[in-house]
Amino acid sequence: LMLNVVAADRTWQPEEDGETLRKAQEVLAAMLTASAHSEVTAESLVTVSDDPMREIARVAATHACQSVLVGLSKISDTSEPTPLERLLGATNADLVALRSSPGWRTDQVRSILVPLAGRGGHDQLVARLLGSLQRTGPREVTLLRVLPNEATQSEQARVKRYLQGMAFDRSPGPTRTSVGTSDDPAAAIANEA
Repeated sequence: LMLNVVAADRTWQPEEDGETLRKAQEVLAAMLTASAHSEVTAESLVTVSDDPMREIARVAATHACQSVLVGLSKISDTSEPTPLERLLGATNADLVALRSSPGWRTDQVRSILVPLAGRGGHDQLVARLLGSLQRTGPREVTLLRVLPNEATQSEQARVKRYLQGMAFDRSPGPTRTSVGTSDDPAAAIANEA
């Protein structure tokens, strides 16, 4: 199910706001094109809401979605709860956030970095994501875990074995594993990327 939420309030007049309508049409065309390129039959849904994240949660619940992939155009550094954080609190579905450059397509991807925190039951989601991405062509996958600087050698070896097992069980293509240490996991992940 591909959803495009037009951000507009209840008083929106499409005839008077051609720009919003044009953008919605562009997104719908991109959704249909992506569906055709990936050879995956998908439903397209366009809704209008003054709170797009609440609308995404509503549609996910209505259609009993197990996973929600959200495309982001920008991410801001703010202390206020972001729309994405509100969505996280409003849905029970697994949430995957994708931020990409204009024109980016999954069939052009050759390498994928999957950072894992080592907590929660996300193995099944990782397996579904990797399977979907590797369905359209060969990809090199790297499973990454960043441990605190004080992690012992034996802890690092244990995590390495776990990642190797996960790679064997859940990634259908070439997969490498990487275990690093840092007290700044975000910087370590960005460096690996």
